[in-house]
Amino acid sequence: MSRFDVCGVMTKFFVLILLSAQFAFANSAYAGHAEVVSFPSDCDYFIAKGNRGYYLCKCINGYRPCLGDVILGDIDSSGLKNIYYPLKEREGAIYIEGYSMSKSRSIERYKELCN
Repeated sequence: MSRFDVCGVMTKFFVLILLSAQFAFANSAYAGHAEVVSFPSDCDYFIAKGNRGYYLCKCINGYRPCLGDVILGDIDSSGLKNIYYPLKEREGAIYIEGYSMSKSRSIERYKELCN
């Protein structure tokens, strides 16, 4: 291998490391993810399912999700959250009313808030 080839390999390796680091830092802001499993049109609340259970969320502004949309963000605590919808490449703000809930509890709470 010539000196030029070694430099080319090193440059590619360095670029790969930089891209990997950038990707890791960019995704750290979107640590949690869930899929919208219920969003009737007559209420601002929706239910999403993630690997930590069910989430009860209220749309505040921005994109209004549809059934099957994925949400990414800091969703593992209650409160106002800025989130990202990767399938639609859109952003929005939601209020997390409940998180890590059971399916039955999320539906019960949803009915309380939307009726």
